[in-house]
Amino acid sequence: MEASRKVNPIATLLVSDSTTNARLGIANDTAARFLNTVAALGIPLQPVGIPDEQTLDRASFLGRIDFVVSDANHLTLRADVAASRGLGSRGSPRGLLQNLGKSMRHNGGLLAAMTTQAGSVTNDARVTAQFATRREVGYVELPRGRVFISSATPFRIPFVLSLQGRVTVGRPAHR
Repeated sequence: MEASRKVNPIATLLVSDSTTNARLGIANDTAARFLNTVAALGIPLQPVGIPDEQTLDRASFLGRIDFVVSDANHLTLRADVAASRGLGSRGSPRGLLQNLGKSMRHNGGLLAAMTTQAGSVTNDARVTAQFATRREVGYVELPRGRVFISSATPFRIPFVLSLQGRVTVGRPAHR
């Protein structure tokens, strides 16, 4: 049995600083102008119900039982299952809280094996079953859009920031 939890702040333009922006090649005035433009359009920068942390929970289990039926027959049963749950996934350091949502994944399997030996002949029969499920639910989505903002870099080279993708706002969608 194994389980883990990982919690990280979501890296977006809302929490970036001048060092982060410089590493990404974004001028600070460009980021500020972008945030002001988005706010002026009425799109909430920090919508209610959207987490500001990325959480990933994982758990797995593996079990095996070996049973000696007789000197010539051995039975093996094995089961494994794994699950993961993510909240606030896929935030972008060059954008806002887009592409956030919830994800759930489950997978596992069963194995039954019978090994028989008759003299120098060994027979092995196996039966397996596997399953996998994946569910991802985004928050309320607005249509795709693009925003272009340009500014001068310290080297007097024009810089154009193109932000595109789905913008998600509001509370998680109920489906």
